[in-house]
Formats: sequence, C-alpha cells, structure tokens
Amino acid sequence: CMSGSGPVPDFVITSHLPQTFDAIRIREGTPPLYFAFMSAWIRIFGDRDGTLRSFSAVVGTLAIAVVYLAAREFGLSRRIARIAAVLVAVNPFLVWYSQEARAYSLLVLFAALMLFTFARVQRTGTQRDALWFGTACALALATHYFAVFLIVPVVVALLMTNRTEWRRMTLGLLPVVILAIPLGLLAIDQQSRNLQEWISSFAFDFRLRESLRHLLVGPSEPRPWLWVIVAVAVIGGSVLALFASDRRERRIATTLAIIGVVALGFPALTAVVGNDYFLDRNVIAALVPLVVVVAIGLGRPQLRIVGAIAVVAVVAVSLVTTVAVTRQRDLQRADWQAVSKVIRRVHSRQVVVMNTDRVLGSAVTRYLPPSHELARRASVRIQDLVFIGLGRVPGQCSWWFGRTCAMIFLTDEPTAPLAHSFTRGRVDHVGRFIVARYHSPVPVRVGPLTLVRASDRPGSMVLSVARARSHA
Repeated sequence: CMSGSGPVPDFVITSHLPQTFDAIRIREGTPPLYFAFMSAWIRIFGDRDGTLRSFSAVVGTLAIAVVYLAAREFGLSRRIARIAAVLVAVNPFLVWYSQEARAYSLLVLFAALMLFTFARVQRTGTQRDALWFGTACALALATHYFAVFLIVPVVVALLMTNRTEWRRMTLGLLPVVILAIPLGLLAIDQQSRNLQEWISSFAFDFRLRESLRHLLVGPSEPRPWLWVIVAVAVIGGSVLALFASDRRERRIATTLAIIGVVALGFPALTAVVGNDYFLDRNVIAALVPLVVVVAIGLGRPQLRIVGAIAVVAVVAVSLVTTVAVTRQRDLQRADWQAVSKVIRRVHSRQVVVMNTDRVLGSAVTRYLPPSHELARRASVRIQDLVFIGLGRVPGQCSWWFGRTCAMIFLTDEPTAPLAHSFTRGRVDHVGRFIVARYHSPVPVRVGPLTLVRASDRPGSMVLSVARARSHA
C-alpha cells in the first residue's frame, strides 16, 4: 500500500499529459517536471505501488553515482569521492525521500548533476560544457522552485572564476533563463492559491531546528543524542576541509561550503523577511555540496585513521536510524488500502467524507474504484455516509513525516444540518484512523456544501462511491 511513500496525485495516474499540467497548476505547489517523469514511468511500468515508489529509488541511487563523479571531476581523490558517495547513500533524510513518490529525490539528482557540470566547466571552459551546466540548472529548477537557491550561488561562483570567459558562460545559461519565465508565471499562479500557506503555521525557529536535525539524521533518531555524533563528524570534517594543507582542496571546499550555506541560509532569510516557505525537504539540495565538503575533510590522507573512524560512526548512526524509522508506526504513511477495505464492506452507493487534508488523503481514491470526487456544488442522493476521522494522537508526532498522526483536523462527525437525518452505525479503527458509518432510512441529497463546514471546504474531499469492488 502507499503507507511507505508519499501519495502520488491521482491526476498523474489517470490523466494524460495536458490534463496533468493543468491539475499541477491548480492543485500543486511545485513545477511539473517530476510529474511528467512519473506519468511516463507509470505508462511504461504500470501503476502498482512498488512501481510508484521505485522511480524515486532509482533516481536516488543514480544521485550516489553522480556525487562520486562530481567529486572526481573537481579533481578530488578517489578516497574523498567514495566517502562523499557513502555519506549520500546512508543519509537517513535522503534515504527517506528515495522512498517517497515526490520530487525531492529527483531534485537531489539534478543538484548533483549541476555540481558535476559546474566542475566540468571549471576544468574545460568550453561552450558545450557551459550549455550542459545550464541544462542541469534548468532541470533542477523545473523539478523544484527552491533549486534557485542552489543555482544562484553556483552561477556566481562560475562567473567569478571565469571572468575572461563571462560571455561564453552567460550563453551557457540560456536554458535556465528561458525556462525561468514560464516557471515564474506558473509559480505566481500557484502561490495565489495559497497551497503552501500551512508551512508558516509552524513557528519558524521550530522548523529551523527540526530542519537542521533532519538533514543530519533524518525523520527521527531512536536516541536523542545520536544526532550529536553526526554533528561532531560533520563539523569536524568541514573544519578540516576549510583548513586543509592542500591549497586546491581548500579552495574547492571553501567554494562548495559557501554554495551549500547560501542554499540553506537564503531560504531561511526569505522566511524571516518575506514569503515563508522554509521547510527541511525544500532545502534538501543543499546537502549535496555540503556532503562533498565533509568528505574532503574526512578523506585527508594525513588523518586516514581519524577520518575512517568518523565515517564509520556516521554510517553506523545513519543505518541504525534508518532501520529504527521503518519500525516506528507513526512515521509511516497512511494505510489507505486498509481504510478502503473497510469502506468497501458496504456494497450500496455511499459518500466518503474527508473534511480536511485532501492532498494527503487523495491516495484513497486509488483503492476505491469506481469513485469520483464531487465538485463543490454537486450533490447525490444516498443513504450511507462514511466519515474518515482521526483517533488518539500520540504525544509526539513528526508533523512533516508522520502524516497519519499529523491529520489532527479530521473529524468523524457530520455537520449539524445532517445530524438529524443520519444515524451513527458501525465504527472501525484502522491504525490511527476512525472510519465511522452513518445510515439514513430514506435517500438524502448531500454534497460538499452540506457535508463540510465552509472553513474546511478548500482542503476537503468528498467522494461518491458507486459500488465497492476489489482493487486490481
């Protein structure tokens, strides 16, 4: 089931490309490239759950190889390149998003490709390689808007180190400049729909602290002090890299450190002074240059034993954390397949209500064919209602990873106008969800306007399920 990965929007599975792009404009807050790739992936390999997850796993694996190649392209030793690749491979945050059916793993791949082409241009200075660099930047930007915070410092570094060739370098940026215009218009349209406003509802200092911890040790470490081990290794490796005796390695480490800090710090700054969309996964691309910096420090030949011990410690903590995360119930995705099985026990026509969290809950439609979402002013006559609510919320909940426990606004009660028409029947507990049934002795006309409070309607989902049958 989709409990192990982010929900793939239903329009990616069921729609053709033009309809997919239109749905992205209305329902998503990210650029379209990932969804275009997923649409093609599904049409080639099918839409089984494992297939939906496998795309991110494949691109996440490719990112490991590209990070290694980027380190080598910078002229760094094989030892440093291997350490960088290992740190990317075991990082719990990157591992988590390599299992997500969302764009973040693809963003990491293009961020690594951007660094590789940046290093190549630094070495060759050719127009062709500059165009490849611009293409990598365009791909990253078309995957996630926050890629701009990585693109800008890399471009500045490129132009500063190639002052005499600035015209050739500038021409190489044409792909990203051309693409930035339609993407900017799309971003403005999406922003007007306030799809990401929920981010700022969490205090910025809380998100900043959590983001730094997540980037080090992922969604949730089994022991609170484990992140300290990784932090010591990361800080130590960075200091060793920035003060390396080898001048060339020191220069590369300084450049990449500035790029990584800017990619991490500028989104935080904009959150303070302007639009606040700062979130750990939005700055995931900053990990790529910073990992190479740490690898330079830990891979210094003069500190071979100390560096090896630090790498082993980071790998051990990362693996322990990754395994522990898979065993934590509240960090897993909602098991919509189990919820749909309970709903399908009634074979008559019914309406399923999710009064909030429509984006997170849209995956349930995958397991409820034939069903369709009711438009805001649409209505149907039915006798059976199903409300999906949330039971007891644990004392601690990772709000951005444990999506089930984070759906705190779900309710299993009908609105007041319908309370007298329907009688509460069977109630099933499915994980943390409550599936509550209501029955009326006579058909009643219902729709989103009568089933959901006005304040909840923008984020609600009301499904009309014609009849239940097993999901193929």
